[in-house]
Amino acid sequence: MWNVIRSGQKWLSRPGSIYLVGDSGYSNHFKDIGELFGGIDTAILPIAAYAPRWFMKASHINPEEALQAFKDLKAKMFIPMHYGTFDLTRIFHEHFV
Repeated sequence: MWNVIRSGQKWLSRPGSIYLVGDSGYSNHFKDIGELFGGIDTAILPIAAYAPRWFMKASHINPEEALQAFKDLKAKMFIPMHYGTFDLTRIFHEHFV
């Protein structure tokens, strides 16, 4: 069973739940989802094509926002996806090494 939740999907399975986030800028919707579902077992959050921030902020989360979204979701496990996979924008990887 799964539910589509603002630019993402939440799967309910045994023994837990998985929330796969699609393209999404950071906002309070992550807190709302964490409250609505009482926490998520595994959150898969995209980190890609987030720079320049003035242009990409509404569509993509950066590493710091992904960590905050993980906390807001009250998730137990965080799986980042996409980071460093494709060089789509001016992301300075050295900043995060």
